[in-house]
Amino acid sequence: MLDVSRSMYRIDLLGKSRIYWGLNSIKHIVNKKHELDANDRYSLILFSDKSIELSKYVYTFKELYDYIYEEAELVGKTQFPLDRAIKSIIKEKRKIGQKIYRIIIISDGHIHPTVSNPIKFAKLAKDLGIICDVLRFGKAKITGNILQRVSEITGGHYYYVNDDEEFTKVIKLISEKKKIRVATIFDEGKEDSLDEMSKDIASPLLKIENLTEEQRQGINFEDLKCSICHSDRCMVCETGFYGCGRFCPNCLKPIHLHCAIKWSEAQQKGNNAESKDFKVLRCPFCYYLLKIPMMLKREVVSSQDSNDNVIKKIRFSDETSELMTSVCSHPDCGIMFDETMDTYVYKCEACGSYFHEDCLVKSHSRDKKCPYCKAISKRID
Repeated sequence: MLDVSRSMYRIDLLGKSRIYWGLNSIKHIVNKKHELDANDRYSLILFSDKSIELSKYVYTFKELYDYIYEEAELVGKTQFPLDRAIKSIIKEKRKIGQKIYRIIIISDGHIHPTVSNPIKFAKLAKDLGIICDVLRFGKAKITGNILQRVSEITGGHYYYVNDDEEFTKVIKLISEKKKIRVATIFDEGKEDSLDEMSKDIASPLLKIENLTEEQRQGINFEDLKCSICHSDRCMVCETGFYGCGRFCPNCLKPIHLHCAIKWSEAQQKGNNAESKDFKVLRCPFCYYLLKIPMMLKREVVSSQDSNDNVIKKIRFSDETSELMTSVCSHPDCGIMFDETMDTYVYKCEACGSYFHEDCLVKSHSRDKKCPYCKAISKRID
């Protein structure tokens, strides 16, 4: 967060303006962090009374630099949109896995009254695990140091800079706060454990009637099929797509609610969380945080326990049109079928998933369940 109000243009630090040192701070911090971990992303909020702008999340300083000089309106008194920064992080967390979030506030500390209470949102940031570091230029003493209070509440650090040597030291400290790359859900062998915050910010899947006109564009309503089971009819509630069919609010993939739960359970990872009322999981296609009523999970479990599902052995040639573009649904496989090698394949009658012969036989000998939807299947025909 960079203060771009009029007071930041005062030339009182080694013959340069405060805004000059602010921009250089961003440049050095981003470039140094990029060296440590090229996967880190950054967003920039420029704040004053006339301009509260939020950039996209980017990877390099050049992208931020282009935004600053092409989009920003650098005038006005200083407002303090900490709420905007926190809302931005929450929005991003819905899309990606676990991260360590840090807000770096660069200002001269001349904060004017705002509609939102900075202390209130600092406490919210603390609850969400967001750390706020402050880098301040300008006069040594200011009245009512809100920035220092924000850093204290969130467990961050407050730095005051008034010379070149101190500037270099502070930039190094901020840049190296994360020397080791943070493991993500995409790393091999790394599971994504959703936290309490995820339960609060997860979004429900959208009903057809809840779609906006813009969202409706590009959706073929005449041939709606679940993107997981590739059927319009749900295998659990046995209704058409207009029954338990929903849309991911981010990627708009059509999904049966029961299929989403089956998919989540089949992953056997920590990538879901539960409360009394909701099950939280991630979209199989875009990894957006979703929540589904727990009642539906109980329906899935009940259907798996009560049905004697059958897994059929079929010739590849009998299902050629569908299998040519399909992959084995076993969680440990995911390899495409090959007509020259797979004479026979196995198909679960409950979820419609296909499996390589070796994958299915090995798995079924252990637990007598479909490897994908976990429906009990005592027989292989």
